[in-house]
Amino acid sequence: MAKQMGKIVGNAKGLAGDYAGTAVNTSIVVVTTGLEQLTTLATYKCPCVEVSQLGGCNNTIGKNTCRPQLLNQCYGLSFIIAPAIALYVFGIASNPRTWKSVTGVCKKTEALRRGLTEACWTFFGIGGRAFIAPLTWVIISLLDGRYYACAVTALPFDVSGTPPIYTSCEKVAGDKIPKYSNHYQRNRSASQTLGWIVLAIAIILGMALYAWSQCSSPLTYYHAKYFNLYRAYEVAEFDDEMKKKAQKDAEANVLKFMEKPRPKEEWDQISTVYDFHRDKKNLALYSHLHEWVQKQKKPTVRKPDKELLIHDNGATSDDGFGADTAETVIT
Repeated sequence: MAKQMGKIVGNAKGLAGDYAGTAVNTSIVVVTTGLEQLTTLATYKCPCVEVSQLGGCNNTIGKNTCRPQLLNQCYGLSFIIAPAIALYVFGIASNPRTWKSVTGVCKKTEALRRGLTEACWTFFGIGGRAFIAPLTWVIISLLDGRYYACAVTALPFDVSGTPPIYTSCEKVAGDKIPKYSNHYQRNRSASQTLGWIVLAIAIILGMALYAWSQCSSPLTYYHAKYFNLYRAYEVAEFDDEMKKKAQKDAEANVLKFMEKPRPKEEWDQISTVYDFHRDKKNLALYSHLHEWVQKQKKPTVRKPDKELLIHDNGATSDDGFGADTAETVIT
């Protein structure tokens, strides 16, 4: 029984490992969808427009010549575009590969810098992964339909019907659940249709790109799986060892400074704002305390008492040669 349970747990872990990337992408989609709904409930309210503000246009069904106001256009599109841009930037910034690729690159020698083609492929992969969240936001926003309809509808609320539901925008503001115009509802339906089209294109294109990347991979399925597992364990092990080493070195430096009372000058030296730099031997110094400890490790040069060796011919020397035949005078 225990053996069978162990086998089931092992199979479950293997299945989770196989679909780890899919689980992460699904989580991104779910979180983005929830964020979009929360934003809609908390902040979204399409601006109301009256007929007098449109300059006398025909807003009847089938003969709509009214153009939406700039405020409505900017308001509706900003809810679609601005969060998508923010999510894309966040996706790039939250990827460790981004900072591993760019940190210190300006100070590297030409021999250690990555080639242009390799760097482009790296950032293409980073950007592709970061594109999932903003694309999800755009699709969900289009499927919701309210942002797009607000941007393209001249009169979002029914203030021009026969008779109109609202006589003014003040009446719209007083209604907890406002009623939208027929043109708004038609544009919302168009937005939802566009959302389904974008979703279908995104799925087909994404699947094609993923299949192409897998076909052009230099590794087989299990070799690629081992490669990804190794990289994950290497990063985890490296982080763990760095924490241990950093804690040990920091503790030793602090104990060195605190082993006896220090004058104010030394306290001032370790308490100033620090910028990373290196010593004369090009060794990294991580803090003023670290720099102070390194200076303490340097042996102090103490001049010994000079011995004058007087030779038979009256010459003097301090190299010690001929000391067996000369009279030593210590000054």
